[in-house]
Amino acid sequence: MDLGWSSLHPVSSTMGSPRENTPKRRLACDRCHARKLRCSRDPTGCLRCVRDRSVCNYSPALKVGRPSKASMAARDTHTDPSQTPSDTTFFALPDAESMSTDSGISVPTPHSHSPGDMAPGSLGTSDTGAPSWMAPGLGPNGFLFDCFGMSNPGAIEGDHALPSLASPMLDPQETMLDPRLRCASPPKNSTNWTHTMERLLRLQQELLHTRMPSTVPGTPSSSSSRTWSVDAALKPGQETVEVIRDLLHQVPRENDRPDSGSVCADWQTALHLILTPLSLLLSTYGEIARGIRTAASFTAEGSAPGSPSPGLVDSIALRLGDLRLDRQLRLILLATIIEYQLNQLHRALRLFQSKHMQSGNLGVAEGMQSSAMAELQSKVRTLLSFTKNILHPPPET
Repeated sequence: MDLGWSSLHPVSSTMGSPRENTPKRRLACDRCHARKLRCSRDPTGCLRCVRDRSVCNYSPALKVGRPSKASMAARDTHTDPSQTPSDTTFFALPDAESMSTDSGISVPTPHSHSPGDMAPGSLGTSDTGAPSWMAPGLGPNGFLFDCFGMSNPGAIEGDHALPSLASPMLDPQETMLDPRLRCASPPKNSTNWTHTMERLLRLQQELLHTRMPSTVPGTPSSSSSRTWSVDAALKPGQETVEVIRDLLHQVPRENDRPDSGSVCADWQTALHLILTPLSLLLSTYGEIARGIRTAASFTAEGSAPGSPSPGLVDSIALRLGDLRLDRQLRLILLATIIEYQLNQLHRALRLFQSKHMQSGNLGVAEGMQSSAMAELQSKVRTLLSFTKNILHPPPET
């Protein structure tokens, strides 16, 4: 008896072809998919996973139709009977508020999750109490390389103890790109593309390792480690600024033919590549700027006998020939370096937006990407104003 199923589910003639057998990825990472949240799908790792200090994994897309009995039996066999439902699902956020699923932007509330709320496996803890995890996109199956069909030559083995990514300097309500926003394919046979990907991964890893240890819950703050982090963050920070400026400058206009040495063929791809590294850079510079302000206030007010020194610039290798630099002058130089690099970023982002995002007929996807760029510019301006106030404090009334 024919119930009309054949008309509802027509049999495709291409079923079983090599193209259909190729595994496809979900439109969201595992954590965002389980929590039913928008996923940025950034090549270097989802912004939520980076902010929550979790590994960003993308599982194969689910097959259309009902699962076969054989696959169900195999899944039941491999399931650990001692595993509780909370072990197999990601934690819920009782105070998280997101916009409707029709919206392209998801706005999480600040401090909506803590390391203690995380599900097992999402964030490990080492013997020293510091979180140990692998930086997003840096593993053997790093998403940045896998997304563009490349192998990761710089795959890192083992876990690495990395500090927190939380930074009150950045607005916690970060714009998340809609998962429908997809970046274009990289240029074929382009060595510049591979070199840029490797550079971005290396710089992101270096910035992660130079985060201030004071942001890790339960980890005592030490002046020596804090000083080392600030000193070590300056070089990868400057290089990250240079890479982002080059990427944005090389993007051709919509009707122009891309150069043979251009890394990105369109502005959407460039925005996807810089989103996570730039957010991490701004968060790192925000911590350094707050440390400079604290040290400057400490120096201006003077230290009482026996009071501890902030130690932010005591060991930073800032030299100008044989000239001896005192504490106040080193703070000024450090703040000037941060201000100079932020000015470069601000100009590059402003030129990029005026060059590619001024069209009045932008679609929904392009409009959301334009909003993400506007938010990045706002964060750069906020941090730039904060740094300028350190160098030129307003007069006291």
